[in-house]
Amino acid sequence: SVSTAFRAPNIVQVNEKIVVRSGTRNDYSMYQVQTENGISHSSSDADSRYTIQRQATGAQNLESEESDNSSIGFVLEPLDGLVITADYWEIEKDKTIGLFGRNNHTVLDMMKRFDNGLNSCSTFQGHSAVVREAPDDGELAYFAAAGVCPFGSIKYVADEYMNLAKRTIEGYDLAVYYDVDTALGNFDLRYIGSFIEKFYQAPSGQFKGLTAAKASGLIPADIPIDGFGDLLGKDGNYDNKHSLRLSWRRGP
Repeated sequence: SVSTAFRAPNIVQVNEKIVVRSGTRNDYSMYQVQTENGISHSSSDADSRYTIQRQATGAQNLESEESDNSSIGFVLEPLDGLVITADYWEIEKDKTIGLFGRNNHTVLDMMKRFDNGLNSCSTFQGHSAVVREAPDDGELAYFAAAGVCPFGSIKYVADEYMNLAKRTIEGYDLAVYYDVDTALGNFDLRYIGSFIEKFYQAPSGQFKGLTAAKASGLIPADIPIDGFGDLLGKDGNYDNKHSLRLSWRRGP
């Protein structure tokens, strides 16, 4: 079968005020300052890894997600009471709604800061989504050596929902149902397995800018970019899932 579908942005994605999440992350601007100064990234000097808060908010200008869905399958009944089904499917979803991500925002901030260098330090703010404290006077020498305007620790990262590019997911489902009556009673076996073979998110918008910057060397090779490319097995995207149930009944 072949079908098309769309999904409008939900209430959370449009009207969400602020949802706060905190976790230990790398501040990649400070990470690169450490690199330029020959400081270990595990050092407390010009510390680059600490708790960073993300503030997710809704967006009013989101477009509906659009998808093309295709599937083919079969059903077998080789024995009385035994049913086997298999379905192969593919989903291509465009304008997927998601977040740019705390990590990517800090990478973009790093790129802007090192691209700017020491120009107009009194007014330069870096990436607008990364809100920082005032710089620590004890770290000014590190910034000067790295050739960037001074900055403080990240206060929070503002992350607004956005439309991403095309996402492709492919996989297949297998199911086995076996119901049999015996002298010991009725046995009912049910197995369902889902197998994901492809989960790919194409880069778009700001993601494209980051990939181009990494290809040019502006973003160092040891600084990762998240949220696009092969996502299978990452961030909770499973490659297979199974369920098995066996029940027994005896009597009327």
